[in-house]
Amino acid sequence: MSKPSDTLWALEPHTKGKHIVLRSYLDAWLPIMSHGARFRSAMGKGRLVLVDGFAGPGRYSTGEDGSPLVMLKAFLEHTQRHLITADLLYLFIEERHDRIERLREEVAALHLPEQVHVHFEEGRFEDVFTGLLDGIESSGAQLAPTFAFIDPFGYTGNPMDLAGRFLAFQRCEALVYMPLPFVNRFVGREGQEQALTALFGSERWREALSLQGGARVQFLHELFQEQLRFGSSSRLVRSFEIPTAGGNGYRLYFTTGN
Repeated sequence: MSKPSDTLWALEPHTKGKHIVLRSYLDAWLPIMSHGARFRSAMGKGRLVLVDGFAGPGRYSTGEDGSPLVMLKAFLEHTQRHLITADLLYLFIEERHDRIERLREEVAALHLPEQVHVHFEEGRFEDVFTGLLDGIESSGAQLAPTFAFIDPFGYTGNPMDLAGRFLAFQRCEALVYMPLPFVNRFVGREGQEQALTALFGSERWREALSLQGGARVQFLHELFQEQLRFGSSSRLVRSFEIPTAGGNGYRLYFTTGN
């Protein structure tokens, strides 16, 4: 699972699976949350925020839509779009300049209505999202109902404590990707300790060192799911396994705030 170096790269089968889950979830989330936002807003309209933390260039070299376009088209092509009356603020975060410029071109080619606002941030997800949460917390403001798609390459750049800060806000939800087979292979490899501790938000991943095979994979899965709850019994966490032809069981974790 190597990190691509080109601006565009080919769509992998497990990524296609992720996008099916993403689109299906937003098909339900958008009208439900828009309805709630309307009643909470003094203007009778409300706002929803949708974040793609590792946005990429917006399209694959094989022609398929990237996750930012999947998220935008969940609204644009919705069969009940007339029921989604809230203003929609999309925040696309991408570290590489060439990819975010390509993403701007892809979004510019769409016909977006006035209620859709797209903001691009060039930088590392960890830095940009931390700055966003710092600003909200320091001002004492509340975060609008927000959905975040957190889909990094590998398992770095997505520390557990950042997810915990985000999910502490009300009406916030996330779909988080964790390449479980990839993590399993790197447990015990020298030089990965800091990244694994950040990923799990705990040193408990070290308990996997004494396990083998399926027992180790199951332990890491349950630990990650447990850590996403952050001790909150009211926080819902569910996982989706994405099997591949090679037998790898990549995972998507869906979690809500309190």
